[in-house]
Amino acid sequence: MPVSSSSRRVLGLLAAGTIGVSGALLGSIGVASAAPAPVPTPVVDGSDGDQVLAETTAAASTVSFAVPAGVCAVRFAVAGGSGAVAGSQGGAAGLVATTVRASVGQSFTLVGGDAAIPPGVDGQQSTVTGGNGFSITAAGGSGTSTPRAANSLSPNAVSIEADNAVDGSTAGTQFAGGPGVSLAVGVACPKAPESVSARGADGSVQLRFSVPVDDPDEPLDDDLSFMVSVDGGSFRSLPVTSVDPTIREVAGTVGGLTNGTPHTFAVRTVSYIGSSAPTTTRTATPYLPIGAPQGLTVTRTDTTATVSFSAPTTAGTYALDGYSVGYGGREMGDEACRLPVGVTTCTFPLPAGADVSITVFALDAGFQSSLPATVQSPPVVPATVPTKDDGDITGPAGPITAVQAGQELTLQGLGFAPLSTVQLTLFSAPVSLGTTVTDADGRFSVRVTLPAGLTAGTHTLVATGINPDGTTRYLVTTVTVAASGDGVAGAPALAATGADTAVPLAGGVAALLVGAGLLVGARRRS
Repeated sequence: MPVSSSSRRVLGLLAAGTIGVSGALLGSIGVASAAPAPVPTPVVDGSDGDQVLAETTAAASTVSFAVPAGVCAVRFAVAGGSGAVAGSQGGAAGLVATTVRASVGQSFTLVGGDAAIPPGVDGQQSTVTGGNGFSITAAGGSGTSTPRAANSLSPNAVSIEADNAVDGSTAGTQFAGGPGVSLAVGVACPKAPESVSARGADGSVQLRFSVPVDDPDEPLDDDLSFMVSVDGGSFRSLPVTSVDPTIREVAGTVGGLTNGTPHTFAVRTVSYIGSSAPTTTRTATPYLPIGAPQGLTVTRTDTTATVSFSAPTTAGTYALDGYSVGYGGREMGDEACRLPVGVTTCTFPLPAGADVSITVFALDAGFQSSLPATVQSPPVVPATVPTKDDGDITGPAGPITAVQAGQELTLQGLGFAPLSTVQLTLFSAPVSLGTTVTDADGRFSVRVTLPAGLTAGTHTLVATGINPDGTTRYLVTTVTVAASGDGVAGAPALAATGADTAVPLAGGVAALLVGAGLLVGARRRS
């Protein structure tokens, strides 16, 4: 297991503490030495949920504490007092760092070993004791430059963090002994899962929940696992079926459940430190879904869709209780029909330009739904010019009145539902010019190409879609197609579509311009 940031802080502070001794103390025994570092006060910032539980702040001091709620483990860092040798370096004091699991209310006692002052005196050991024979001993350093006695750990004090099981020595550079230090830091329990949801399936329930972390940029810990309690029973391992590290969402499945019987679930997070508090319970009922409706068909007109199907052939845990028919896609789709048992057809408004998927669910008496029966319903070309006219199709510069066979032009319209499909059709004989999608303001602008074999005479451009309120909307514009070899009537309007036109610069230019002006004026008056 990796050493936590608080462990590193504790180890570093204790290493410094075992070699610190004041200049006044060195002077009092007549030993020359460089000014050593002062004995620091241990600090843990608590950013990872850890907290200092106890520390010895003076040589030979004793401190006791009980493990508080929310703490699942304790990190101990214990250093013995160094020995003192005249004119040479004293024997090294022992340093022990270990992490042990702990329970709420468990008691421990810390003793900091005294330092050796006169030369030739050994430093005292520092210890931690607790119930059930728990003990940690950091040996004092020798006063005769000989090796120190060994540190010791009781079996129940062996570290659960492999990389943190330190049994080292810190001789420092002092000639007089440094005081021993003992420190206990509480390690917070894992955080309980959040946003728990439970959903029934056949003989099982799927649980989904998020894993809270202190740092949003921190990845999920690979060492985490989860346990579940069913109906208040003992916690057992939860098989994880998926993990989304981006949103820290975990899914797991509890199997072996009885269909039709509600069950309650609570979840815990588990790490090598311990387990979190349980979540509040969630209730779900496993069930066998009813079968999907059969033989779904859709018949479209330019304003409606008629859906027909047959009843499911597979029974579920609960009895059939009706059907829900809906449509979706780039339209404002929602439920179109709610049907009782025995009714398997319905008709609802759906404009010709809508390219949607139509879906039917069977509903059961347990308020569950079947798998969907779905068909894709493409846009429909209207059979005739609609009698309803909600406005005109225009070009970039205004009305369109005259066009040519095979011409490419820009068609524009407005007033449709935002981001909805519009079907473009050319009559007399209906010819689809394709579909387009409106912008956020319900407008469209699209380039189309008229059929090369379009006959001369009067034709109609139709744009079919939906209004913001969901009703059918038509834009209808009549245009004239010039005969082959004829000039294009209504040249100003054609120019508005984006087609190129050239005005001959000959002797009759003035007359042509005057005539064009009279024509425009006459059209506006009409």
